[in-house]
Amino acid sequence: MLKFLLCMLCTFCFSSISARQAFLPLVIQFDNTTARCTNGDLISGCAAFNRSPEIGPFFEMLKEEYQITTVIETGTYQGSTTAFFARVFDEVHTIDSSPNFLNQSKNALSALQNIQYHLGSSERVLSEILPGLKDRFILFYLDAHWEQYWPLLDELEVINRTHHQRCVVVIDDIKVPGRHDVPYDYYGNKECSFEFAKEKIEKIFDRYEMHYLVPANPAMRAKLVIMPK
Repeated sequence: MLKFLLCMLCTFCFSSISARQAFLPLVIQFDNTTARCTNGDLISGCAAFNRSPEIGPFFEMLKEEYQITTVIETGTYQGSTTAFFARVFDEVHTIDSSPNFLNQSKNALSALQNIQYHLGSSERVLSEILPGLKDRFILFYLDAHWEQYWPLLDELEVINRTHHQRCVVVIDDIKVPGRHDVPYDYYGNKECSFEFAKEKIEKIFDRYEMHYLVPANPAMRAKLVIMPK
């Protein structure tokens, strides 16, 4: 899997990857040469990942390597990342606790017919829909925060019940070790970091590898990708 990703990463000219490397680095720094979008409108998917479309090819590679057809996103917001997933994957489930955000996204993305919208707190909705998707290898994109409630640990707990070792998990707004130029989320005295979620992650995966994806503009926040070995 690493050789496949390395070849693809070199093809897309990620600035931190050398063709001589035999593995992907823990921290992958993207540059704008990998961005294949020029259209910034919502439905194009080019505004995905906080307007960091250069990250998109990495998800396309995950799709091919793991034969992923289904994405579940927690935290729809305006639907920009939802649109990207809908253009790349066969089926997208997106969850938000705000009816306003969901309705806005439904209207804006009405041309994309492969999106299913779910209203409610993400850990509850996941517990409802995952049993029906237990036979699929799923990409989970976790970006939910409902006012004072941060459901990340509860989401990971629910995912483990049905998709142990059979998913890729992506956590948005993550702290990147040694990168003080990359902002990340705090919820009270809890920081969004691998260490915070490690115990839950290691319930989902017996063996895993992980990579931090840092966009060309670090202010747009990093994503942590955890995938099974």
